[in-house]
Amino acid sequence: MHKKRKKWTGLFFFRLLVTGSLVLSNIPFTMVNATTQAENKDVYEQPTENDGNSDATLDESDSVLQENFLTEELVPSEESTVEENKEESEPDLPEDSFTQEIQESEESLEGAVEEETPTFEEIASTEESAHSETRIVIGMHGLVTFELDENTGVLTLGGGTFDSGLGSVGATSRWSDLLDQALVTKIVFTEPVVAHQSSSYLFAGFSNLVSIENLEMLDTSSVMNMQSMFQNASSLSSIDLSGWDTSSVANMNSMFSSASSLSSIDLSGFDTSSVRNMSGMFQHASSLSSIDISGWDTSSVTSIFSMFSGASNLSSIDLSGWDTSRVTDMHSMFSGASNLSRIDLSGWDTSSVTSMSGMFRGVSSLSSIDVSGFDTSRVTNMMGMFQSASSLSSIDLSGWDTSSVTSMSVVFDGASNLSSIDLSGWDTSSVTSMSGMFQSTSSLSSLDLSSFDTSYVMSMSNMFRNARSLSELKLGSDFWFVDGTSAVLPAISTASGEYTGGWSGLDTGTTFGSSATFMTDYNGEADTYVWEERPRHGTVPFSLDEDGVLTLWGGTFDSGLGLVGATSRWSDLLDQALVIKIVFTEPVVAHQSSNYLFAGFSNLVSIENLEMLDTSSVTNMTGMFSDARSLSSIDLSGWDTSSVT
Repeated sequence: MHKKRKKWTGLFFFRLLVTGSLVLSNIPFTMVNATTQAENKDVYEQPTENDGNSDATLDESDSVLQENFLTEELVPSEESTVEENKEESEPDLPEDSFTQEIQESEESLEGAVEEETPTFEEIASTEESAHSETRIVIGMHGLVTFELDENTGVLTLGGGTFDSGLGSVGATSRWSDLLDQALVTKIVFTEPVVAHQSSSYLFAGFSNLVSIENLEMLDTSSVMNMQSMFQNASSLSSIDLSGWDTSSVANMNSMFSSASSLSSIDLSGFDTSSVRNMSGMFQHASSLSSIDISGWDTSSVTSIFSMFSGASNLSSIDLSGWDTSRVTDMHSMFSGASNLSRIDLSGWDTSSVTSMSGMFRGVSSLSSIDVSGFDTSRVTNMMGMFQSASSLSSIDLSGWDTSSVTSMSVVFDGASNLSSIDLSGWDTSSVTSMSGMFQSTSSLSSLDLSSFDTSYVMSMSNMFRNARSLSELKLGSDFWFVDGTSAVLPAISTASGEYTGGWSGLDTGTTFGSSATFMTDYNGEADTYVWEERPRHGTVPFSLDEDGVLTLWGGTFDSGLGLVGATSRWSDLLDQALVIKIVFTEPVVAHQSSNYLFAGFSNLVSIENLEMLDTSSVTNMTGMFSDARSLSSIDLSGWDTSSVT
């Protein structure tokens, strides 16, 4: 039995020193308290700050898993290590010692311990087979003793100083090295704890954490880094940080990122005078409905990109008093904040900003915003700036300096409610991409691009795709369609008969038969180009094709009489001799004076759907079909001639 006793002692220290935790089943023990440790330095030393001699002390991050934890005291062995080949040098231990307790328990296990010292794999196997109703993990995070009851999910913290918040593997919390974070539902501070200078990821990854009690006990006065501190704490609905001292913090990047259940938080007392990075701070905090950060000192901040990106429940925010004079990056700042309907940025100094790409992307509830005072002289990237801002009806960007911008791709893509925009003063001489720039701006009826210089543009793909209402386009001599029809200027609908399907220059009279022809044949002739309208008889659009078919759409005819003598009004509009057939496609109202209306159509053979002509108001039908000598039959059975005199 003496030989087994020494083997168990070796096993205990092997497990404790190599793995940093201990699992004992049905073996009563307690951790030696701090006083006992101090008195028995040959076995344990009070955990201290790492002085480089990691072998001399119990690592401050070691944790112990306790099962069936009882209150009998462990008495340390007289040696700090056990060497298998020096059994004869071990002194006998007193009967009430730790070794005796191991021996007594060992005898009751009836052969559970083999004569040979177990391998690491055998130890792990023993752990898996251990059974107990209560599982408690005990360990150290820096100098802070913690205890996790795996049954209740309560993580209890004693006093001390935390280690760095960052874990050993990638962007993870130090806690992930010490315990299974998914088991934690509640954290309780019982004594004051000092946060490490670098507390990034401190509470990150606690996906089932619902509450933190006594968080005011955490001293943050020395913290400089709070990056991702509560990232992915997705079950945490509220936290009280009102007492935190953040005067030394320089980095709050992604601090509450993906804390998706967080509905409210009081940060009004935060001292942000030293903060330089706020990027992604509330990114995907999708339950956050309101937040008061209007009084924050942002004079040192240089980056706020993606700060509210994906904060989809946030309806309004007051940032009008923010000092943004040092900010260089605002890209995606409000991207995906789909419920945001009011935001005041009128006082912002954007003179240092170089990127505004995606800044308001997907802010679909925002109907108006004043960014007219933005200084964009240093901005190089505006890609997707207002993309999918589908409620935005108007915006004043006329004073923007865009001389440094290289990318304007998809800048207004999906801004489907935008009806007008003045870009007449924009300098695009540095722009290389305009792909998708006005794509799906389905309410936009006119664009003044007369100042656009496309000399360096390499891509216009889908520039106008689905801009179906764009009927007026003002172009200058420095504008060219790149790659033929790649800009996808929509075809003009001819279904109503109102338009021919082509484009016409108002000043030059130059016409293009279709949108495709416009893109391929435009040669830089400056003009305002509009959809070419069909000729009209009164308000009735008509077209005459090569087969002699005169097609009429809905409206009201003008007087039937022409401008010269007893002729038809049609003689002023087309060559009547070419007309063989007339087709009504929609209801038409006849003029009160419809004399000579169809006169002079000498080759007219038939009139289709003549019943669509409403004659109820006609008083004069003199010479109506005069000289229509090829017309063999007409059906006037449905005509109302009650007013004819």
